[in-house]
Amino acid sequence: MESTERRFDPDDPEYFIAQLARDREAAPAEAASPRVESDDACIPVDSGLSGSTALNQNIADSETILRGVLDGWKAAVDKHQPDQVAAHFTDDAIFQGLHPYSVGRPGIAAYYDSQPPGLTADYQVLETRRLSDDLVLAYLNVDFSFTDRPTVNVYLSTLLKQTATGWAIAFYQVTKLDQHTTSEDPDSQ
Repeated sequence: MESTERRFDPDDPEYFIAQLARDREAAPAEAASPRVESDDACIPVDSGLSGSTALNQNIADSETILRGVLDGWKAAVDKHQPDQVAAHFTDDAIFQGLHPYSVGRPGIAAYYDSQPPGLTADYQVLETRRLSDDLVLAYLNVDFSFTDRPTVNVYLSTLLKQTATGWAIAFYQVTKLDQHTTSEDPDSQ
């Protein structure tokens, strides 16, 4: 009989996720817990998909949700439409750009209104996690480009929440890291 067990490569960027899926498939069924214990805990048991297939689908769904919100945010930033930028956030969103933080849409609109016309944002999704049916956590790299000064590269941590009107940003925190700081070299700080 031929073995169908997948061998995991620790250098594979999806190793951790694949390992979680394998461990979940091998573990005996447990009673439901109100806490999310792992990244794949929100996958419905009756989804009809194997653990790793369901997990990959969950990651793809999270990124689709994320891009749906952030593409609208980006379009509003690029057009210098502060109120439209703020509309992509929840009413009580915690917002931390490169200035003191604010809570709520008025502070977000004021922040983007203070940015110069011609500012554009280009983002790259680095990580996503589906924390629950109505929450998506993401970590991104964002380049904010200006017409009159060098591009500012930042890392963005954000939490999207599903509301009665759709998905919106509930938490947004920008971090400007030293150019040489990477996940591969934690001692470079």
